[in-house]
Amino acid sequence: MDYSTWSVPVAGGHLGGLDNGGDGGDVLFVYTAGLSALTWDPVMSRLTDLHCVALDLRGHALSAQAPLLDAGSNWRDVLRVIADRGLRCPVVVGTNTGAMMALAAAADSPHLIRSVVALECGLHDSPRAQVHAELQLAQSDDFLDDVCRRFGLGEVVGSRQDIEGAATEQAARSRTDWLLRDVGEGIADETRYSFVPRPDGTWLHTPDREAVRAAYTIDVDAAYFPTADLYDLIEVPLHVVQAEDGLNLLSPEEATALSRRPGVTVHAIGGSHLAHRSHPDEFAEVVRRAAAEPNGPRPATRRRPSDLHTGRR
Repeated sequence: MDYSTWSVPVAGGHLGGLDNGGDGGDVLFVYTAGLSALTWDPVMSRLTDLHCVALDLRGHALSAQAPLLDAGSNWRDVLRVIADRGLRCPVVVGTNTGAMMALAAAADSPHLIRSVVALECGLHDSPRAQVHAELQLAQSDDFLDDVCRRFGLGEVVGSRQDIEGAATEQAARSRTDWLLRDVGEGIADETRYSFVPRPDGTWLHTPDREAVRAAYTIDVDAAYFPTADLYDLIEVPLHVVQAEDGLNLLSPEEATALSRRPGVTVHAIGGSHLAHRSHPDEFAEVVRRAAAEPNGPRPATRRRPSDLHTGRR
């Protein structure tokens, strides 16, 4: 599918991404650290009647020059893109940490967002300190080494012509990787898209390891933190999507409890990690359903962000 690109200025650089040029309701897609806006192509190509916009995160692809200090920059960028691109109360769709960005943006500014579709982002009822410790593990050298090896992140090639070899190698690696084997041959296109030129004439496969590390950096006292308490701050319709073999599954009890909340729907689709690529038809139907919902906040008991890490109810 053909896309136009766009640019939004920010301090120190600019954000960029893709636009399908559709005439229907607005949908903004946000991915998890290490992917790119093109990862959403299997879904957006099934939603040509909607206006689909995909954001590249700071340090990634078309946003490679935008500095990323911590995870808080990313959810603020969701709101920045909504305003700058003139999106009219969009559905915000995210996967994994991208879904957390969508939830934080909706908690902060529900009047700007129609609904949220969150894939692979079931938030557990765990203490903040525990979740914060787990996020710090995701900033470790061992974790970053694994992520960079799997996706070829941070790889430098000598010329634009060498990118093709890197893309072919990435597709071959993915076919034998249990985590990535369902992503399909489109991973080669995504790899090509994620290379950016460097001043010395070489090309870098973005993001590099420090950008990935920063994407998992969040203060334990942040107003919007990835624990189940965040659900109390969401006033827009929420669609939580669980892939049958996903890495971040809610227990049946957690899923049932979540589905009983006003305005929350829990969906089950096929696939594993990156199910938006392996099962795009199922996922696109969830997005279409969210886009058809009327505007307006759902009933919610909203707690002040300052109360969330103190345990006050």
